[in-house]
Amino acid sequence: MFNNLIKSLNFLSHNIYHINRSIPTGLFHTNLASFVNKQDKSLEEDDFDLQRKESAKIKNLERLGSIKSHISWPQYNRIIYPPTEDGKPIRNPFVHHMRHFVKYPAKKMWYPALMIRGMSIDEAIKQLSFHRLKGAHIIKEVLLEAQDLALKQHNFEFKSNMWISYSTAVDSFRVKGVRKHRAMRLGMVEYKYCTYYVRLEEGVPPPNYHLEAETYEARAKEYIEKLRKRSIYLSI
Repeated sequence: MFNNLIKSLNFLSHNIYHINRSIPTGLFHTNLASFVNKQDKSLEEDDFDLQRKESAKIKNLERLGSIKSHISWPQYNRIIYPPTEDGKPIRNPFVHHMRHFVKYPAKKMWYPALMIRGMSIDEAIKQLSFHRLKGAHIIKEVLLEAQDLALKQHNFEFKSNMWISYSTAVDSFRVKGVRKHRAMRLGMVEYKYCTYYVRLEEGVPPPNYHLEAETYEARAKEYIEKLRKRSIYLSI
């Protein structure tokens, strides 16, 4: 039995030697070098390259009709406005931020999103910390991301000198699934995803922000005026 074991070990070592002779010597070195180069390239990529890749993936999903088109929101950060003329109010710096594919219904996300409109960034984070809905904690994370983005990339001076001028959540897409019940019965399940948008402006929030907001009466009046201005195509 001991002799058979020695013969089998010798056979294995002989096969391994021939396999090593057949493999090219530079194969492992090239793979290692390519792996190192990939790591170096990934470190050299900046935030705009990552954002461009993510936008390309999202555009493919939009082209297939899987999700709605909302990718234009961060592009407002790249708009360069002309200098303000004399006598006109100075435009406050702002930053747009969003989060895609939040696994949470937009109807539930809408309540904390509307609550923080017109608040300062510190007050909004405090209010969201004590909110019981799960969407409030998601909005809090997005606000912290937008705050860090404003300081590092958009030259905001102070961390606390900004306020939320716009905040909303809309439906992104829905995934339908099946849930099994007893006695071979099946039920339909919908997994709802939403997209959250926020805009931060530098400065102090206006005291009468909610009074200046659009009311239902103003929207009804605008709709009636739009109906009165209708015209029949190819009419006299």
